[in-house]
Amino acid sequence: MNTPHPPEILAPAGNKDSFLAAIAAGADAIYVGLKEFSAREQAPNFNIPELIPLMELARKKGKRVYLALNVLIFESELKKLQSLLKIISTHLSPHALIVQDMAIISMLREIQYSGEIHLSTLGAWQITSSIDLIEKMGINRIVLPRELTIDEIQQVSRACNSTKVALEVFVHGALCYGISGRCYWSSMLGGKSGLRGRCVQPCRRIYETQGKRGRFFSCKDLSVDVLTKILLKVPKVVCWKIEGRKKGPHYVFYTTKAYSLLRDHPEEARIRKEALKLLKMCLGRPCTHYNILSHRRYCPVEGDEERGSGLVVAKVGREKTRAFIRPYLDLLPGDVLRVGYQDKKGHMVLKIRTYVRRGKRYPLPTKTSPLPGTKVFLVDRREQGLLQILKELDKELFYIGKKAKPIPAFPSSTPPTRGHGRKKRDFPFTYLQISPPGREKGKARKGIERGVWIEIGRGLGEVKRLGNKWLWLPPMVWPEEEHLLQSLVSRAIKYGARKFILNSIYHISLFKGQEGLHLWAGPFMNISNSRAISTISPLGFKGVILSPELCKEEVVSIARSSPLEVGMVIKGMWPFCVSRTKREDLEEEKLILSPKGEGMWIKRYGENFFIFPNWEIDLSSKIPLLKRAGVSLFVEILIPTRVPLKKRKYTFNF
Repeated sequence: MNTPHPPEILAPAGNKDSFLAAIAAGADAIYVGLKEFSAREQAPNFNIPELIPLMELARKKGKRVYLALNVLIFESELKKLQSLLKIISTHLSPHALIVQDMAIISMLREIQYSGEIHLSTLGAWQITSSIDLIEKMGINRIVLPRELTIDEIQQVSRACNSTKVALEVFVHGALCYGISGRCYWSSMLGGKSGLRGRCVQPCRRIYETQGKRGRFFSCKDLSVDVLTKILLKVPKVVCWKIEGRKKGPHYVFYTTKAYSLLRDHPEEARIRKEALKLLKMCLGRPCTHYNILSHRRYCPVEGDEERGSGLVVAKVGREKTRAFIRPYLDLLPGDVLRVGYQDKKGHMVLKIRTYVRRGKRYPLPTKTSPLPGTKVFLVDRREQGLLQILKELDKELFYIGKKAKPIPAFPSSTPPTRGHGRKKRDFPFTYLQISPPGREKGKARKGIERGVWIEIGRGLGEVKRLGNKWLWLPPMVWPEEEHLLQSLVSRAIKYGARKFILNSIYHISLFKGQEGLHLWAGPFMNISNSRAISTISPLGFKGVILSPELCKEEVVSIARSSPLEVGMVIKGMWPFCVSRTKREDLEEEKLILSPKGEGMWIKRYGENFFIFPNWEIDLSSKIPLLKRAGVSLFVEILIPTRVPLKKRKYTFNF
């Protein structure tokens, strides 16, 4: 099959060896992250002096390099970010920046950045009618959610036809249970935000419900493999992306080789088989096609098999007090093994120092005590052939690096404003309760306004009586649902609805040509700095409900400098995550317990499954402080449930 524009293969690189492996494997482009402002903070990542010679080598080899600055930016980081962007533009000149925060987009305009801007999947793009807006914002490419089917990808492609906006699709790598940009699980259970690149993967843990135990939310890896053939027919898909900036050079080399073969020889059965063999050598988790086939979707969390990353190469044996393994294949010097799982006794990662023949007894370090039968995974390896290729590229890199010029230092983050004195205001205080449809009946308490959470597929019932209520749009809308949401919004406006909370910046396209509306940016929009507020303000927003992830000092600082009204979720149910998938054996509104006894439950709204904790956010005691800071809208989210809720003082990261 000859395509007029074969998609580029975009390979990940979290360290120098992986970068060189991507070049060696023939990647068309490589994406990397810095040690700060990267959504894969646990990867080694790069500093700017390290990247300069690598990018020069990539240019010499005809490869493009994309730099990921794809995290939420806090108010206290704006000055540091602005200086960093100038240095990146001057000294690195990446072919593209991958971003999620609107603040970066406006800063790039100011410094006249000449590269492309790619909207990260963490930006949670949705609504095909917003493509024109995307283009006006200067965004050249959308990284599509992993959850889309081929029919939905084609629908998005058709929407891009009259624009220069291109599409990027994930074809291989780890899957998150939560939709990108809609997961707060790690942040809520430990203050390490996935939106800031610090996710500790609580979805990979063992959970318990109704007498069952398992990794109910731990996804298999995505592997589109031979089905990439259907992606070749989608005109606007210009890039196949491989996930894995935490992976080693072995993984990068073989996945890149495999997808290059699948792209270049889609009709040749022999080469397809060769590509599949290469993918089996990638040392990932068990794989799934997930949703790519619209008529045959797979649930990535079904089944009870273990989903540890890596190839199973042995099981632990024990002789008296000493643990050992007998590997199923030869182990090479430099191979990296993982014994068991992080949340189980005896877990460890070890590097093989010498050649170990298949079946030969190899003792484990005496400090470990894994149980007999524990699986041992090969998670990275160092074949001599690949090492030799990397060594040759490293020599070229060395000579390029000797010519590099020193880079100026840039300022550190500045602490946010701490004072809480009264701010001059023109806005009245508003208290708002948001409920699902059908639950908003009854008389509201004095001084409290009512709102309804729009549920696609269920409708709004007696839409005529909702004219004086706020309408809360869902945090994720899939292409197949867009016309339903547009219809609901149009009907609501027809019958007098004027106040809407939009939970994606791209929802604004649903209100084209409408006047006299009161539109607020909702908390799922993840607004976390005043610069982002200034960027979306011209689109017609009257106010912004800030991200619940912010601490007190950040909220106060933003409220003082925001050009729009500011609101906060001060009470009610906030989800761990929003997902498009659920195991069939997990019932809705049944208590699920983590290993530490943290409770949660599942509720479906439209196409999405919400995982709620069994406790509420409660910032009620902070209202006086928030009023003094300049917050004018206080939101309570009422989600009824049969699950018993804990009574606890929970303020999220506040």
